[in-house]
Amino acid sequence: MRADGTVAMLAPMPLELRAVVRAGRLRGGDEVAGRRAHHGAIGGVAVVALACGMGTAGSERAAADVVARGDISHVVVVGVAGAVGAHHPLGEAFHPEVVADARTGSRYRPHALGPDRPTPRSGTLLTGDDFITDPDHLDALAREGVTALDMETAAVAAICEGAGVPWSVARAISDVAGDQAVVAAMEQGLARPDGTPDVGAAARYLARSPWRVGSLVRLARQAQAAARAAAREAVRAVESST
Repeated sequence: MRADGTVAMLAPMPLELRAVVRAGRLRGGDEVAGRRAHHGAIGGVAVVALACGMGTAGSERAAADVVARGDISHVVVVGVAGAVGAHHPLGEAFHPEVVADARTGSRYRPHALGPDRPTPRSGTLLTGDDFITDPDHLDALAREGVTALDMETAAVAAICEGAGVPWSVARAISDVAGDQAVVAAMEQGLARPDGTPDVGAAARYLARSPWRVGSLVRLARQAQAAARAAAREAVRAVESST
């Protein structure tokens, strides 16, 4: 990481961005390609954080816009992920050895944020837009070494690798892939592409299935706890890089 560079933190959803802003004590500032950016310094390192939205297309655009600034020395993807198998408990921050792109088959290895303090890594984080729920498919992925799923990291990695900008990932587990409550929430479109909740869709869903309110509350709490854990891990990594 260049001593004079800025670390960019990309968070898919607003709740993940809020966790980063609070953990890093960042402040609101200018806009980056139409996205509100938050700025500050962590351990003497300049940091900018912004939301990239859910999914590969939005995260690719956000990563491209960020690295085009020219002053970015490292990009960190920060947020929640779904566990595959029993490798990671809920709320745990994890460090994948490999990030794989389900669309292209490309595989990327995260870069150490600080050259003198490499982080032990294991398992594969699989990125894709398809929401995987089939138990047999999940079992097959687990046998291949996949321990978690997300929808953004490999897309950001591809942009950063193409631009010659180091990148890393700070993710924490918010749910287990195949959880029926998560499946129902995704199928009902309870979140918009930018990660904000669709209140109208949620109201209609609960009107039809009022017994699901407990599951949604549980998922929200798990996501908030995981987002905080991921944000703390990202901040710790920046602090230890100096």
